[in-house]
Amino acid sequence: MNSSNLITGYILNRIRRSGQEMTAINGNPGGKLKCENVQVTRKKPRRCNCFHTYNKKNFPVKFKFNMKSVLGLLLGCLGVVTIYLNETHAIDLTIHYNKAINKVTEVDSKHFSSDHDGKLVYLHGRLQVDEPLTEPEYGVSIQAVKLRQRVQMFQWVEEVKDFQHTYEGQWKHKLVDSTKFLRNETHRNPTSFPLETKMYISEGVRVGEYYLSEQYKQEFKEFIQITSDERPENRNIKMHFGLYYHSTNVWKPDIGDVRVQFAYAGLHDDPVSVVGKLEGRTVYPYYNMTSGYHVKYIHTGPKVSLEDLLHTGHSKNIWTIRLFRVLAIALLFMSAHWVLQRHRDVFMYNVFVSVSCTSIVTSYIWYWYYPAFSGKLLLTAILSPLILTLLFGRQKLGYTKLATTSDKK
Repeated sequence: MNSSNLITGYILNRIRRSGQEMTAINGNPGGKLKCENVQVTRKKPRRCNCFHTYNKKNFPVKFKFNMKSVLGLLLGCLGVVTIYLNETHAIDLTIHYNKAINKVTEVDSKHFSSDHDGKLVYLHGRLQVDEPLTEPEYGVSIQAVKLRQRVQMFQWVEEVKDFQHTYEGQWKHKLVDSTKFLRNETHRNPTSFPLETKMYISEGVRVGEYYLSEQYKQEFKEFIQITSDERPENRNIKMHFGLYYHSTNVWKPDIGDVRVQFAYAGLHDDPVSVVGKLEGRTVYPYYNMTSGYHVKYIHTGPKVSLEDLLHTGHSKNIWTIRLFRVLAIALLFMSAHWVLQRHRDVFMYNVFVSVSCTSIVTSYIWYWYYPAFSGKLLLTAILSPLILTLLFGRQKLGYTKLATTSDKK
């Protein structure tokens, strides 16, 4: 008898003595291993150390030619086009912003000079309003750029709570349609205002010796309420806390009663800083037809530097550009989600794919103008897959630990 037969006989003899019956460990076609029919007759049963494995599919991608994949490709193309148009527009704005800083000339607002005609100028001085704005019926007069007359009417307002309709009179500056009320027969509002809300704008507004155009006058938007103690000559108009009431009883107004409130913006002698294009003695906004870049900056208050004033106005364009960048990333994310059709447990993969694609395209566009900024974007695109790999590695280790713990239990 040879050595192999001796070893085989020894093993069979040991199995018979221990009284242990074991079946083979069968492989699971899904990539998992499990034990079946393990019977142990010893006093201290031996735990089966079977290892859980995974489906060997690194980044499980399923590409199917269906409507989702076609729509995903279209969204991807739309995302790339959005990136290209947005970044080229951002480059144009940045170039003209830098040119504007270099071209702007600071001018003394107290002395007029025709040498700066047709140039970008920076003015700082006191706001001068030639004539005051008045409303003779209410006895209101103020020397400011704007005077707003806001009209409110006392109307019925319907409130629905717990299927119950309640009605209350409130002051509203817009018409409330009472025909939509449940009880519109007993609660009716007027169909029009007896007075209109108006906006008065002064014609002659200057910063020193230079006039402001209508576009700059519209930039005065911070209104302050007028609280005058001077009562109007019309005795039918009552005054209370700076409001003018067309009402019999101020404390108990009737439906249809009106009250008027006045406010001003851009008071005479306020300090103002302006950047714009000078034409004659009037400052107009500068507008570039090619890039769509415009310069129309005005600041009320103490004098600020030219760089700070331009940066404040340019920051609005920056936020618009950032908004479109987020939109492009969202389009590429949906494209990756529908084209690759990945499982939900690797959701972050699509996020990094969209961020990487956006960074690569943006980096290529900016490379010819600002290589430093392009390098930062390219670095972001390179680090995204590395972070993705790190996250998937942690996820896999976490699942392995969970499987081992369940076996111990």
